[in-house]
Amino acid sequence: MKNTIVLWGVGWLGIPLAQSLQKAGNSVWCITRSEEKKAFLASNGIHAESIEDFQKNHELISTCSTFIIALPPTKDSDFLEQMKQTIQLLPAETHIIYTSSIGVYLPISGLVDENSPIDETHAVAQIEKLVSTYKPYKSTILRLGGLIGPKRHPVHFLAKRNQNSNPNQVVNLVHQEDVIRVIEAMVQTPFFGIFNVCSSENPLRKDYYNEAANAFGLEPIGFEKSTSEKGKIVDSSKLVQLFPAVFSMSIQHFESCK
Repeated sequence: MKNTIVLWGVGWLGIPLAQSLQKAGNSVWCITRSEEKKAFLASNGIHAESIEDFQKNHELISTCSTFIIALPPTKDSDFLEQMKQTIQLLPAETHIIYTSSIGVYLPISGLVDENSPIDETHAVAQIEKLVSTYKPYKSTILRLGGLIGPKRHPVHFLAKRNQNSNPNQVVNLVHQEDVIRVIEAMVQTPFFGIFNVCSSENPLRKDYYNEAANAFGLEPIGFEKSTSEKGKIVDSSKLVQLFPAVFSMSIQHFESCK
């Protein structure tokens, strides 16, 4: 069955996600104010319009089977209100997928799962609350780890510093391709609730980023001396049990991030 998917947020993750969803045979519409992105998407056969035009497009809203929110909170004072108004326009059966972040978890040490305490004042947590309030039985919240993928890897940021903190803490990362696979799987076979989306590989920061620096031809990464604990280790087993083959891209496959 052909799904009508509306994707709000077409940045580094959203654009390849839209292309992949369309390639899979779905009808994909994107929401963006950027005329440049509209033109790019149109050249790829993907419809795009502003959030204001979407709110007036009653025909599209009535046929929307999946609504994906893949944009970070903004500082606009009316951002949450606009999101609330948009969600309320969607049909009762529309499935909402929100790409949240593991950044909502409190800075605790040890294993972190979907029931671990979060910072409820976090801007991302506020969107989670909004989505789950208005779509309690039709929402999927994906708490993504640090994103890596084409032309995006945090080692480049760390390399600019002489000293980086927390060498003995573990990394909690996920590859762009894995996130896209998760979302596509959720579109095809919806599961509702909150799910962590992180690679099961959790090497120490000092080991992982120095290996990455070597792969990218950078100087060794400088770290402060520290006896700190490993920090939080994000557990994605809840998701993996549903989609065992979803994490196929290793976070140590650095060639895929060039």
